[in-house]
Amino acid sequence: FAGEKMNVILVARDRKKLEQQQLFLQSQYQVKVNYILYDLTKEDAVDFIIEQIKQWGIQIHILVNNAGFNECGYFRNTDLRKELEMINLHIRFVTELSKRILINMEENGYGRILNVGSTGSFIPSPTDAVYSATKAYIKSFSDALCGEYRKKILESALYVLERLRRNLL
Repeated sequence: FAGEKMNVILVARDRKKLEQQQLFLQSQYQVKVNYILYDLTKEDAVDFIIEQIKQWGIQIHILVNNAGFNECGYFRNTDLRKELEMINLHIRFVTELSKRILINMEENGYGRILNVGSTGSFIPSPTDAVYSATKAYIKSFSDALCGEYRKKILESALYVLERLRRNLL
């Protein structure tokens, strides 16, 4: 997006990585890059992000949901706390942020939502049970938004490395 001369807002919990990415994008593409330092697994993450965007007075035209992590291994051996954080991030956070941003997109008459998925969303994946299930949710959610908003102001899509997807299906 920066390569298309679009300004960017980055959100993550690692200040050093955010600052490095900000400097790279600004110098490489000459765009404005803001960042929000916050842990997206926290229950109030969406409220925090929305409040910061309002303070900046920025309209969001394209939302890219790309946050995520994996806790893999045999289900009986994986860390339940990490899996619940993953469910919270991949499902609750993506749903809540999409809905809150979508309301503004509708008011502005334009918007795009891009949810980054995984090939795990297409098939059950042993040793990746919870991760694949959350990514299947993101796929279904994205497909439903596409259906609801087809030929309207919003385009919603799921990005899963399309070439790989075509080879698998």
